[in-house]
Amino acid sequence: MKRLVLIALAGALLAGLAVPAVAGVAGSAGPAASVWNSSWFRSPTGNIRCRYWPGDLLLACTTLNNRRLTGVTLNGGSFVRQSHGYSFPGGPVLTYGDSWSVRGRFRCVSRYNGMTCESLRTGSGFLIHRTGYRLF
Repeated sequence: MKRLVLIALAGALLAGLAVPAVAGVAGSAGPAASVWNSSWFRSPTGNIRCRYWPGDLLLACTTLNNRRLTGVTLNGGSFVRQSHGYSFPGGPVLTYGDSWSVRGRFRCVSRYNGMTCESLRTGSGFLIHRTGYRLF
């Protein structure tokens, strides 16, 4: 009986907590991990910057060295263009091996070979790096 009460209490407490729509995690799980919430972030080198536009259901990344922009929409495909006219603030660093996500919508993973991002609804996405990109 005590166990059921504790489970119900834990569920009620969790239901009352505000869970952010955008959550990024830097570092591994554990006491040293730091958690940040942002709609924009960057690679450890600073050359790749990414941003999520919730109103447009769009996620895009750009490289500072050539201003190439790759993006993906929530319900559509991925695309590439020049990033003139888009703002990409620096934001927190997404360290290599870590991921950023918007629950049920988008996920990005920072790797040594670039940033991979995808729509979780369609599976469409991209890999962008200093010298190029790949759409999928």
